[in-house]
Amino acid sequence: MIRRNTSWWINWTGAAFISFVLGLLVLVPVVQNIHSHNLRVEIREYAQPAQELANDIEAALSNGVSAVVGFQDTGETNYADLYRQQRSIIVEKLKQLERLTPKLGPAADLDLKALRRSVDAWHQDIESHRMVSIQLPAGEFRDRLHDRDYFLQAANEAAADFEHRLAIWQDEKLEGIASTERLSAIITAILAVLAMVSILLIHRIVRRLKHTTADLERRASEEEAQREVAHSLTVARSLDDVLDRITHSAVLAVDADSVYIEATDPENNEVTLIAARGNSVVAVGTKGPFTGSFAEDVLRTSRSKIVDHVTSGAPSMLGLLAQDCGDCSAIVVPLISELEPLGALVLVRHHPRKFQPEELPRVRVFADMAAVAMRRAATIEELRKLQEQDHFLSEAAKVLASSLEYESTLKTVAQLAIPEIAEWCAVHLVEDNGRIRTAAVAHVDTKKLGFVEQIREDYQPRAERDVGAFRVIRTGHAELYSELTDEMLKSTAQDARHHELLKQLNLKSAMVVPLSTGNRTFGALTFASEQARRYGPDDLVFAEEVARHAAFSIENARLYAESKRALKTRDEVLAVVSHDLRNPVSNIEMTASLLLNSSLAEDKRKDMLEIIKRSATRMNRLIEDLIAVARLQAGQPIPLQIQAENPIKIVQEACQSVGVKALSKSIRLTSEVPAALPLVKADRHRVFQVLLNLLDNALKFTADGGSVTVRCEPFEQQVRFSVRDTGRGIEPSNVVTAHLGAGFGLAIAKSIVEQHGGRIWVLSQPGAGSTFFFTLPQAAASETLKDERQAS
Repeated sequence: MIRRNTSWWINWTGAAFISFVLGLLVLVPVVQNIHSHNLRVEIREYAQPAQELANDIEAALSNGVSAVVGFQDTGETNYADLYRQQRSIIVEKLKQLERLTPKLGPAADLDLKALRRSVDAWHQDIESHRMVSIQLPAGEFRDRLHDRDYFLQAANEAAADFEHRLAIWQDEKLEGIASTERLSAIITAILAVLAMVSILLIHRIVRRLKHTTADLERRASEEEAQREVAHSLTVARSLDDVLDRITHSAVLAVDADSVYIEATDPENNEVTLIAARGNSVVAVGTKGPFTGSFAEDVLRTSRSKIVDHVTSGAPSMLGLLAQDCGDCSAIVVPLISELEPLGALVLVRHHPRKFQPEELPRVRVFADMAAVAMRRAATIEELRKLQEQDHFLSEAAKVLASSLEYESTLKTVAQLAIPEIAEWCAVHLVEDNGRIRTAAVAHVDTKKLGFVEQIREDYQPRAERDVGAFRVIRTGHAELYSELTDEMLKSTAQDARHHELLKQLNLKSAMVVPLSTGNRTFGALTFASEQARRYGPDDLVFAEEVARHAAFSIENARLYAESKRALKTRDEVLAVVSHDLRNPVSNIEMTASLLLNSSLAEDKRKDMLEIIKRSATRMNRLIEDLIAVARLQAGQPIPLQIQAENPIKIVQEACQSVGVKALSKSIRLTSEVPAALPLVKADRHRVFQVLLNLLDNALKFTADGGSVTVRCEPFEQQVRFSVRDTGRGIEPSNVVTAHLGAGFGLAIAKSIVEQHGGRIWVLSQPGAGSTFFFTLPQAAASETLKDERQAS
């Protein structure tokens, strides 16, 4: 910028003075030459001709006197003619002089008039005395000539005076020429000195003009840069566009060789290069430590910093830059908007050009404008992102509400995030046995879908690896992996092959969010990006909102599936009850008729009464099961009376209860129990009911001649019961349904076991039979059987 303390005369008066001196230096010699030339022209055209005419007049006077004398001596008329000729010459010459004398001055004009009078007086006297017409005696002529000599003398004196006047006039003109030349020489010398001074002034003015021009160009660049940034404030809609405009404008504004914009993350101790422009710049995305960096220094003090020598040992990006530019100078300026630190603007120049302290104010103004532009662009992007997210959630709600089928909903949830949120998405669910299953996956590239499905099938989450989905489900807290490193992939992978498969997906960033309804977390969603974008805290919040919608949709689908199973169970119950009650009712009716209409022996009557009792017991059991199912469908627990019980006796009694039924189908029923087992905390009647339902189910689906085995054994601080059959087994697609408790007896068994704090599950292979397991908690060592307590 132009310095305000510059003397005004250096710019305006100096320029005028230089112009005046140079003008005089050219004009004075020209004027002097013109003046001298004019004087010489006057001498040549007026003085010299007048001198010649005066000489001619004197000669003509002399010749006229000679002609008069010749005429008087000889009487020849040719002398008279010569006299008249000379007189004519004098008259003509006098006329010519009359035309010249106005240019020669008033004195010359007076002398010319005196000359004319003298010459006229001489000629009149000669002619009046007929001295050229009559020849006089010699003595008389001489006397007359002598008497008239004063006329001739006067004419000669007048001619001499005129010539003298001409000589004086000519001398004056020559002196004027000499004076002009002397004055011109003096003035030229003075002007030469002034010209030297002017040259110095010109040199200074040229330098000043260069500086002024450079300042004006720099100011124009600054104004252009400021207009560019101001334009960004009103036009640019994306942060990338603003960053590009800022770096471009900064190069123009401060004449920098390269420009960097660093984003800071003090929490993660990172400085990330988000924009760069110039030659040999550090790659965008490069990270460095925040602690000890110049960015940390300027943001802490809110003051710009000039670094005269940037070496390879400098902190943050400047150290990396020094590897390419050698020794550079830089300005590091804080980017702060609305009291919030955004990062730092780094301007770099290669030596020998350095940044000066007087450049700091305009660089800071530029940085402030850039910070405002960045904040505005970030705000616009955030608003646009929120609008897109709202629209996405609105559309997602419609999509999720389009179906209540459970498996279809799982696939819809996985596909929902593609590609708006992620390139890869997985749905993880907790099964009834506590295991976590990856229920659905989706990928933006249909060619990779088979690949990710293979990973899902081969590598289900494991409890021993408390990472990712397993940990999120356990804690109920979302996890953000802004940048996935190879070490993270190794910690997630279950083996080397799994690690290689994950690397082939080229995942860059990931989020894992819980699927929860109320206080229950029943699964998790994993979002992963293969592109350059990195997930941040805002993305995690949005992913949690998506997961909340998805959780409600999955829960609704699950409840819908359960309601369908409940309706099916109800129908099955009605069918079973109507079928099973028909037999004991028929038995009771028929037996009662026999008792009423027949006279039977006492032993036969007792048998008949036993049939009625067994049928009533059977009916009572069916009614209890029906009540239990009704309670389950109403969401009410089955009443339990829990106390310490012997699991061995429960197994033995259950086997005895179905022994006749097994024998009728030629099914080998065996129990494998150790000699001693820990007591269990259980409702004996309900656990007996569970075993009886499982045994009835096993006998129902086991062909004649098969086998059913009941086991009981310690298992992880619990007691595990199992019922294995050699029936046709369960198809894989129906294992989950059987596991969740489809059917009359299994639904009751599942509820009773879970109310005891245990769990129930099934393992089955089509054609090889099924094995149902359930566990019960062990009783404390201080607890004893009820019978033992009563005996004591």
